[in-house]
Amino acid sequence: MGEHGRYTIDRKLAEGGMAEIYLGAQHGAAGFVRPVVVKRIHTIFSQYPQFKNMFIDEAHIAMSLTHSNIVQVLDLGILAGRYFLILELVDGWDLNRVLGRADAAGVPFPPELGVFITGEVCRALAYAHGKTLGGKTLGIVHRDISPHNILLSDQGEVKLADFGIATANSRRERTLAGVVKGKIGFMSPEQASSQPLDARSDIFSLGATLYLMATGQRPFAAASDLESLLRTQAAEFRAPDVARPGLPAPVAMIIVRAMQKDPAARYQTAEEMLVELERVQRSGLRPAGQTELKRWLAELAARDGAAPITQGGAEPEETPSESLDGSVIILTDDDLGEPEPVQRHVATAALRSAAGVPDAAHAETTPAVPVRALAAAAESSRRVAAAAAAAATAAPVATAAPAADPGAPTPARAARPRRRRVALLLAAGIAVGGAGVGLNYWRPWVG
Repeated sequence: MGEHGRYTIDRKLAEGGMAEIYLGAQHGAAGFVRPVVVKRIHTIFSQYPQFKNMFIDEAHIAMSLTHSNIVQVLDLGILAGRYFLILELVDGWDLNRVLGRADAAGVPFPPELGVFITGEVCRALAYAHGKTLGGKTLGIVHRDISPHNILLSDQGEVKLADFGIATANSRRERTLAGVVKGKIGFMSPEQASSQPLDARSDIFSLGATLYLMATGQRPFAAASDLESLLRTQAAEFRAPDVARPGLPAPVAMIIVRAMQKDPAARYQTAEEMLVELERVQRSGLRPAGQTELKRWLAELAARDGAAPITQGGAEPEETPSESLDGSVIILTDDDLGEPEPVQRHVATAALRSAAGVPDAAHAETTPAVPVRALAAAAESSRRVAAAAAAAATAAPVATAAPAADPGAPTPARAARPRRRRVALLLAAGIAVGGAGVGLNYWRPWVG
């Protein structure tokens, strides 16, 4: 226990739902300086053991992974009650930003580079999925393979980042009940349906990422997150060679196999997928590797002027949080131990209450995500809306009315119950629709 790790902060790079990301430098003896990325958990999460443990989990999982295609976690510590991770700097851009820049510049992303990048991520996954400790498989599943977590350096390196929501047998915290983890549009059908996950879920997500690189379109794009989620559950997407005519057939075949709804029909391991990718690289596509990726990135940068991180790139939007720019931080390892179970339970209950999530006795276990309930709610909402519209537009039937009876119900009185029913149906539809909006509101709170 005590002080360790002296770092200076240059500037903020980004801010996510759980943490802030800064460019910094690590300082050591004899003038040693190393550029690093500093990740600081948000203040609001630091007080809750549940989220503290999720943050520490990322370090524990990632620190056990030493591979050239995985972003390395270098240090973990605490300062003034805030938790920090020190990460390897990948001086470049994430794949999501690169694809956006290419689209803005009107430059198609070469399929051979997509195959190369996918192969490099396969290497990272094959290593992580097969990681063992004491002869026992750790059971690591990343759960968030997406363009946002694939980093490309200006030298053509490809690295997989953010094991913060990975599953592993050794995790001290499990996902909160009722929470969908991962990015909608890239998660596997079983992940979107709250089914048990294994390494083949990451294979599907990587196939969806290759689909985007190869076609320029997201496979499950829809008007809303809920519709996208439903399409993901059913694994319904346009054939890649239809989405992009002229796409080499071998590349389309790899995408389709990786994105099969049934996990048993996919590639069973990342290494199996890698072998197929390399076969296609050798026989059906132009040669592509780190050098070709480096040159293509340089050409894109020459077009749009986007610089890598150390040259001023990745400027964040203005945020209201307190900035660390120019600060010197010295981390300690105090208070990084396991919190008491009672404290953890109380914190979990508080988080559930704040997020509007019902408490459950199995809060510390892997959850059952209420995706089926969302789908049912969507269908119910459509039926309610249709019924309400029909009732609202129904024309009154003209009949010959007898002499008015003061005690008999008038047409206006008879219409009141019908109007009440219509109003109730409309209110029910709005309430069900609001549930979907509410899901999007509290999803960032829980990761």
